[in-house]
Amino acid sequence: MISVAIRYGTNENIPKHWEGYFEIKHEFEEMIGQSIYQMLPGIEQSIYKKLPLNHSHPS
Repeated sequence: MISVAIRYGTNENIPKHWEGYFEIKHEFEEMIGQSIYQMLPGIEQSIYKKLPLNHSHPS
């Protein structure tokens, strides 16, 4: 999410959307009793992958 915001910009609604996302994530994790990242093998390697932060749009 952050890399997309950096590359494409944001508007005044983005923080509200992110707050909603994290609220849903927290509620889900409470229900399952663990982090969603623990359920997705290999996800940590991809979320910490260095991403290009240029402002060019993909073709």
